[in-house]
Amino acid sequence: MAASVQLTTLAECKRYLQVDDATHDAFLNTLIAAASEAVEQYCGREFGRKVRTEYYDGKGMESLLLKVRPIIRIIDLYDDMNRAYESATRLSSDRFVTYPEEGLIRLACGVFNPGLRNVRVTYEAGYLTVPASLSQAVQLIVASVWTRARQGADALQSESIGAYTVSYDTADWPSQARTLLSRFREIPL
Repeated sequence: MAASVQLTTLAECKRYLQVDDATHDAFLNTLIAAASEAVEQYCGREFGRKVRTEYYDGKGMESLLLKVRPIIRIIDLYDDMNRAYESATRLSSDRFVTYPEEGLIRLACGVFNPGLRNVRVTYEAGYLTVPASLSQAVQLIVASVWTRARQGADALQSESIGAYTVSYDTADWPSQARTLLSRFREIPL
């Protein structure tokens, strides 16, 4: 499955790698696409901007934790015991508060009616602009793969020829990339 959005650009990667010509653009674009997809899988979430509709059981709770964050805007929010989602069951925007970064909707007062799939929310979520730390993590991953590929030995642990000795990091991703991604990872409930 392709990433919902490229998490860095060719220009940013070329600047990071100090590559000036277009000779390797196709290969670098492939690495960017693969790294963006892998980062979304690693983090357990999509980062691209998209409109989504989700259904929830009301459970008599005052808040909902949506599947994707950050929330850009709530388009429609319904609490309808009959699951017809008619205009009379639509909640006006003054009846709830959103916490965009947390992906949370909280009712200003009261609770969602208990029921099965009686709450429907249509919302736009994802990043309008990819955060710099997320882009940097992908650049580090691309650079790691790029460097190993250019050296001609992806998994070379060590090599010695006379006084010449070389060894490469065999970790999938640089530790700095994992550190940058830690704040974006979803923890399964």
